[in-house]
Amino acid sequence: MFALTCTAMGAAAFPWTPSLPPLGTPVTIIAAPIQKSCGSITTAGSSRYGVDRDIRVQDYPGWSVYGSTFRYSASVAGSYRFKISIHDTSRGGDLIAVSGEQLVAFSAGEQKQITTFLGNAYVGQAINISVSHVDVSGPGTLYFHAATAPCAGVDLSNADGTASGISADIAFALHGDTAHRSSSVVEYFFTPVGKYFITTRAAEQASLDAVSDSSVRRTGRSFRMPDYGVYGNLSSIYRLYDQTSHSHQYVDKSTYDGLLAMGPSTGLMGEGPAFASVLPDSRHACPSWAPVEIRRSYHNTVDAASRSYRYTKTLADYDAMTVAGWIPEGVVLCAYM
Repeated sequence: MFALTCTAMGAAAFPWTPSLPPLGTPVTIIAAPIQKSCGSITTAGSSRYGVDRDIRVQDYPGWSVYGSTFRYSASVAGSYRFKISIHDTSRGGDLIAVSGEQLVAFSAGEQKQITTFLGNAYVGQAINISVSHVDVSGPGTLYFHAATAPCAGVDLSNADGTASGISADIAFALHGDTAHRSSSVVEYFFTPVGKYFITTRAAEQASLDAVSDSSVRRTGRSFRMPDYGVYGNLSSIYRLYDQTSHSHQYVDKSTYDGLLAMGPSTGLMGEGPAFASVLPDSRHACPSWAPVEIRRSYHNTVDAASRSYRYTKTLADYDAMTVAGWIPEGVVLCAYM
């Protein structure tokens, strides 16, 4: 069993405003599934509790959340629309993912077990996860139903913040994956041309590492990114090759498609997906669960063939590039580590 806490938290402005891809983004099949559950879901108890509570899952062992299951009942017959959101630590924490709308018909007093899918959402560094019900519309009030058995280590709260004891355990499950599908992004430096290059591709790394002279070398810099096509709340990042400068840049799918649609006059060649990332918000900030800021610097020389980009994990490296005359372009990606 997991330790969870339910509290009634007022709606708060998210400190990080996310740019989440559509939930229809394809994801891979979960290979190492987990289920964190509280009591029995299929045969829940008769007591009910307001859905304004948040379910806090402590020490969540997974790297993703595929979906959540609650036992609901309704005060009035009719159709209800709602969503499920997950945040880091509490409802006031950074948003990790939000589901699409559920539309469920209830008879008055009827109990239903409802699973809401969250697209195998990546949770990154989030250890404590808050799961929240978000009402959209309905003729009455929805309720969580109590579990038939208590959860070990449960500490629940009523809407007014007072302790309600183990009788308030909610029939609940959180489904996810313990496998961490990610790759190391390794940086190389090409000495003769003074250009940096990063790659997650094992074949490229092996080829570059096999160069016997000092023309190509690892810089010792790297960062870790989730694999593309796995997590529904991340954006796939694609690699472009500039045939004039012989350099690479990494962009989201819409930018990638837009640049390639402009035709061969750009000199750009598409090289496909590289990895996945959370995109920074409008303030160039990263969320708490993917907090490593990856900054980009641009070497905009008069000679087009000498232009290039560098992606840096540390502020010291980024500042050094600025001092060297490179244009600082700010945070462009958010990494796990």
